[in-house]
Amino acid sequence: MLYTRMGLGAQGAVQQTIVASFDQASIRLEPWTGAPATKPLSTDQLRRLSELAATAWRGPAPTVTNSIADLRDTFVISDGDDVFYVSGSMQLDQTSLRDAIAALGDAAGAH
Repeated sequence: MLYTRMGLGAQGAVQQTIVASFDQASIRLEPWTGAPATKPLSTDQLRRLSELAATAWRGPAPTVTNSIADLRDTFVISDGDDVFYVSGSMQLDQTSLRDAIAALGDAAGAH
């Protein structure tokens, strides 16, 4: 599972990428500044992220608007040959996708 945000935010330039690997039971935070950090995911975190990813994938397609032209979000879930991909300035109306992104940030310590 991957989430990235880049563009110009309220505090200036923003670029952050979070990658969760279920196979390696790890999560990697690549901030705009500072060193990337990888840490292990607990069994509970893996289960929660996996459940949220599955719910987001099966849920209705979110509405993606381009109302914030300077900010772009990308969310990807990959499972073998199948990929769930959403990209744009996300004003998300799909709760499960918002929850998955928030859980990724929490697990990575991205605040």
